[in-house]
Amino acid sequence: MPLEGVLTAHHARFAFLDPRARDFWRDWERIATMTVAMLRAEAGRNPYDKALTDLVGELGTRSDEFRARWAAHDVRLHDTGIKQFRHPVIGDLDLNFETMDLTADPGMSLTVLTAPAGSADDDALRLRATWAATHAQATTSPNPPIAESPPGTASLAAHTQRPQRPAPTTPSARNAQRPQRPEPATPSAHNAQGPMSTSAAVTHHPAATC
Repeated sequence: MPLEGVLTAHHARFAFLDPRARDFWRDWERIATMTVAMLRAEAGRNPYDKALTDLVGELGTRSDEFRARWAAHDVRLHDTGIKQFRHPVIGDLDLNFETMDLTADPGMSLTVLTAPAGSADDDALRLRATWAATHAQATTSPNPPIAESPPGTASLAAHTQRPQRPAPTTPSARNAQRPQRPEPATPSAHNAQGPMSTSAAVTHHPAATC
């Protein structure tokens, strides 16, 4: 079965090409040997698998540890045992493992890791599950908390405040502010002063002052 995109390829690259692997697996030497044995067994089942051939060539070129183990032609597979991990958050873990072949998918296998109930490793796994759920919730929350403004800087709201608009003038206030219209002249005054000017009448028309 082609290994491209399959976990085994990533597992092998991590084991031999990533310096963190020796810290992650406390029993790195045994894990490295088992990894090469898995690749050897897969190469025997699929000798013309180009992805596998490319992977072996890459690891043989870049890792002396891999090259020495590949030359040993060890194809022993370990289906059960204990794997020793060092988790960056919860510390050391000793987990039982069992590998089972999947009969419905030839070439595929399933590895199950467990810890005895009530053991320190069991408690550590529960702690790890809680930490992972909390971490995932914090990183995927649709409403992350709003960061406070750095000291000495004004908030965005202060910079975006609009000037206050004057309150609308009520009809009573408008009437109070409107210039008073002169009282119409009496016939005697009209005769004495002459006709009222048209400009004065237009200026003081209610429609013009609204």
